[in-house]
Amino acid sequence: MALGAEPGRGGRGGGGRPAPPGAEGSGAQNQTARGFKRLNLSDTRLSIDDDDLAWLENGMLVGRSVQTVPLYNGPAGAVLNAALIKVSRGFGLTYGANTVPHPVTIAVFEDGSAWMRDHYLDGAVDTQIAAVGIFGTSPLRTHITIWQDGPVLFLDEKAGYCKWDGTTFTVLDKSKLGSVLAVFEGHVWLLTAPRTFTYTAPNSFSDFTAGNGAGSFKITDEAFEGAVAAAVSTVEQLWILGADAIDALGNVATAAGVTTFTVTNAVSSLGTVFNEGVIAYYRSVVFPTGYSLHGLLGVTPQKLSAVLDRLFPQLASLLAAGPKLGVQVLNGRLCLIALFQFTDPVTGAVRSELLCFDEGKWFLCTTPDLAGHRVLDLVTLTIRTIPEVYGIDASGRLYRCFARATDPAQGTMTVSGKLFDFAQPVAGHQGIVIGLDLSAPAATSLALLTVLATTEATVITVSSGYENFLSVKDAPLGTRYALYRYNLPLIGHRMGWTLQVPCATGVVLEAAHLQILPVGEPWETVDPHPATWDFTGLAGVPFRFTGTAGVPFDWVGARST
Repeated sequence: MALGAEPGRGGRGGGGRPAPPGAEGSGAQNQTARGFKRLNLSDTRLSIDDDDLAWLENGMLVGRSVQTVPLYNGPAGAVLNAALIKVSRGFGLTYGANTVPHPVTIAVFEDGSAWMRDHYLDGAVDTQIAAVGIFGTSPLRTHITIWQDGPVLFLDEKAGYCKWDGTTFTVLDKSKLGSVLAVFEGHVWLLTAPRTFTYTAPNSFSDFTAGNGAGSFKITDEAFEGAVAAAVSTVEQLWILGADAIDALGNVATAAGVTTFTVTNAVSSLGTVFNEGVIAYYRSVVFPTGYSLHGLLGVTPQKLSAVLDRLFPQLASLLAAGPKLGVQVLNGRLCLIALFQFTDPVTGAVRSELLCFDEGKWFLCTTPDLAGHRVLDLVTLTIRTIPEVYGIDASGRLYRCFARATDPAQGTMTVSGKLFDFAQPVAGHQGIVIGLDLSAPAATSLALLTVLATTEATVITVSSGYENFLSVKDAPLGTRYALYRYNLPLIGHRMGWTLQVPCATGVVLEAAHLQILPVGEPWETVDPHPATWDFTGLAGVPFRFTGTAGVPFDWVGARST
């Protein structure tokens, strides 16, 4: 920890000056953020609540604190297929001599081939399911599901209705073309026309005999406009989603070879066009609309992503099938994970981004992107009872997104708080001290911290270096603590902080503090110094600017060299 100024650290922050002697006794004020509430990207950094966060990446809210979320940094592994990924799903598949369901990834690529990777006991055994050209390439769509614990079923707009039993690939019906497929109440439901489902006889994935209870139906109600985009089975309903409506199919029964059911319009003016973006999460159905992530709890829609409204204009799909959703256990919590493409509005850089949701709170994570290849698709697998998300990158490699406790880890947690006005919105404020209360696991005794301070006009690096975490005798679970305190050479009307720390350290942010001294200066004199610029021509010769009338003039604040 350090309180004294060090050469080369800090800088002029909007007319900064040294902290006045005895400031603590001269009307200094303290602002503390403790018990962080949520990430809020709907309001600006000026207007969020005092306990909101303006940015939270590679960290999550756990209890009252912010905890790092390490990303996987192990081997990328073998290429599953070098072609671009089209669509994938993860299952527990029983096949061949394997009597225990194996966690497998089933992937269809843009070259029309399909592959399976068996992850049993963390192995990586790859098997080609279908040759190049069997399945359609985008914009033709494919959907994948599983019948009980096998076989895996495919519905494709080129290949038709197919199955894979772990060893043999079979085309069940070439004439049944489509992209929406679900298993519900012992039947398989296939979308074979824009609004028409064909369903199998009960307890069969391949019997389409009408006398055995198979049949078809068409959605006829006017509340459901356009084509069906997706279907998912959960909570005793088959939810059928279109662009602006959701129907619920239930009460399925078969008697004397006739299957009956009810189809009810559950929601109007809300839906999705992404057939791969729908997931069952706890007792709700979650789906992307293109402008939000919504959840359907019972028949009540909820906008889950309201606090991310300003983020969504920068988000897009990575694949033609739409954003991909999954679930992952992080820090003991089952989190919803959504994969998007993010365009940084400041730098213009494009990257993959994970939107993560836990108990009503959001946080963001980057993707591992090993060897420089961006993650494009997301697969959820249950490994030893723990749900994990795996990414398929642009090179066709498949690896987990988040690090286990035994994995090499990467990533930097970035946390930013509010820009505080200290209850004096029209006064200037002189920074005195910035403080962070931090904790870490017993294995962490030293961590690299980068702390930034900002006003409405400028950002400075307060410090960037290693911080000691001290062990405490009476510390449950061996927790270590660091009380970071540093001089704050900054003046402004609003002040805020940002912390950056490597995720592998396991550092937890417990609280953040700012100590300031009101300076009472009017708004326009807080930063009275214009910027200084040097303009030189060829050979380093200074030059002047010429106006429209040919009269030379100087740039404001310019100086010659």
